[in-house]
Formats: sequence, C-alpha cells, structure tokens
Amino acid sequence: MLNSYEQKVLAHLQDMLLKDDPGIGSEARRIAVDKVSLELGGTEGYWIVILFREIQRPHCLFGFRTLAREPLPPNLSERQQKTYDDSDGEGPQVDADMIAARLREHIEAADMGLPQNCDSDGITWI
Repeated sequence: MLNSYEQKVLAHLQDMLLKDDPGIGSEARRIAVDKVSLELGGTEGYWIVILFREIQRPHCLFGFRTLAREPLPPNLSERQQKTYDDSDGEGPQVDADMIAARLREHIEAADMGLPQNCDSDGITWI
C-alpha cells in the first residue's frame, strides 16, 4: 500500500503538471505532460515518473524519474522523524516543488536539455 506522504506528493505534482500548462520550457523546448505516476523503487522507496512530450516533437515521449521524497536525513530525533513523515504538513508540497524544479532544470538548463534523438517506439529517459 502506498504511503500517504508519497500519494500527496503525487497529487501536488499532478495538480502542477497536468491540470494546467506547466510552463516548462520555452518556444521549441516547451513541453506537455502526459502522465505523472508513482513506482516502487525497491529499497530506495517510491519514484515519481513523469512522461511528457516536447511540443515541437510530439512523436517523442520523454521520461523523467526521481525519488518521491528527499532521503531520510541521518540521526533524526523521534520528533524530527514524526515531522519528516507528516503527510499533513508542508513536506509533500515542498518535495513536489523540488521535483518540478529538477524537471525544469533538466529541460531548460543550457548544458542539459532534451536529447536531439529520441526513441520513437518507446520512452527516451532523461
């Protein structure tokens, strides 16, 4: 069963990326998000998976995968642990914002960007 924390991260990301134009990329690099989902990542926890297309190349499906939450800091007190796991606090929104920022950076950064070539039959992961 999914942890409610990760479910809330997912819900925030879906609100940001699917309901409206996410405003990621400019002109030729602009993207449209197809899907935002959670995947079990083994011992690391849950992964957020974002599938999207560049507006100029709708035949290319790109994928971005990252942890659904920041890794647990070492040596937390019991109170800090409870705060860290609080799905009703601001943590899920903060993690969602960080994930959206990392996606934006991968697409918009001059030294990154989307690959010129894509797998037209599958997902090109960035």
